Amino acid sequence: MAGLCESVNEPPGSLKAISKCNEIIFPCTRKALKLFCTLPVTTATPERSFSTLRYLNTYLRSTMGADRLNGLALILCDMYSNQELAEIYFMYGKADGNAALARRLYQERYPQRQCPDRKTFVRLHYHLCEYGKFNSPGLGRERPRSTTPEVQEEILEAVNMTPFISTRRVALQVNVPHTTVWRLLKEYQLLTGQAYTNFLENTIPHVLEDTPMINRQHIHFLHDGAPAHFSRTARRYLDRRFPDRWIGRGGPIAWPSRSPDLNSLDFYLWDHLKSLVYSSPVPDLESLRNRIVACSEDIRNTPGVWDRVRRSMRHRCEVCIQAGGGHFEHLL
Repeated sequence: MAGLCESVNEPPGSLKAISKCNEIIFPCTRKALKLFCTLPVTTATPERSFSTLRYLNTYLRSTMGADRLNGLALILCDMYSNQELAEIYFMYGKADGNAALARRLYQERYPQRQCPDRKTFVRLHYHLCEYGKFNSPGLGRERPRSTTPEVQEEILEAVNMTPFISTRRVALQVNVPHTTVWRLLKEYQLLTGQAYTNFLENTIPHVLEDTPMINRQHIHFLHDGAPAHFSRTARRYLDRRFPDRWIGRGGPIAWPSRSPDLNSLDFYLWDHLKSLVYSSPVPDLESLRNRIVACSEDIRNTPGVWDRVRRSMRHRCEVCIQAGGGHFEHLL
């Protein structure tokens, strides 16, 4: 056996064994030693690492919020000039919101330029709708302030001065996170399920006192899907007071949650009434009540206003039928 291998001593490792093994006499043993030497390289550690990266990628995509979109939009603004961003958004509008078609149109129109991907069109549209500009208004802002009593008063004062302002705009004005504004307004929310039920039981009957009884028997009650409107006590009362004749969330007659264009209260009355009531700051609750009554009387006495509302409602129904029940606001 001494002539078959260069040494009869046991080799210290597999690499030494390969060098000492005669390939002509022991070809299979040499191949086995080569395979044995490569086993440590093919461990599952790299595979686990790539699996972790895949999980991380999934997590980032599933938790994409406004902050990350803002960061991506800022990177987008650095990559393109304002003129190029305007042309990108023009193609997105020309494609009617179809990002894939917008990309093809942009590539055909500007073949010498680097063509943005589909997500670029969507992110740019989101950024413009959210802030009305290409650059983020939060760029270069100071650190958000802590929620002190003074900050809470500023938030409530901003909402009191302009009740129809968005929470995001309030957050930018006061320099606090958007979630802080939302949480504070939710804490100060006065309309609960029980309060709304008391309103239905005690206020609505007084409002209908001048309505003839024959009309009361056929009247339909309509409200939106606010949390207080969806409370069990409110729905039970409406089932007793307006059996099979109330329209809303969880009611016998379903009303689509996002169809204000088919509701004359939404597309005309509420916005117009709010613009009149909040034309100047309201000092107290009694003044607010009196102003609502006075502005409602002004709207009621406006000549021809309800004829125009009925014609608009009929036109919206016709356009909705033409659109097959889809979006039709752009056709009005």
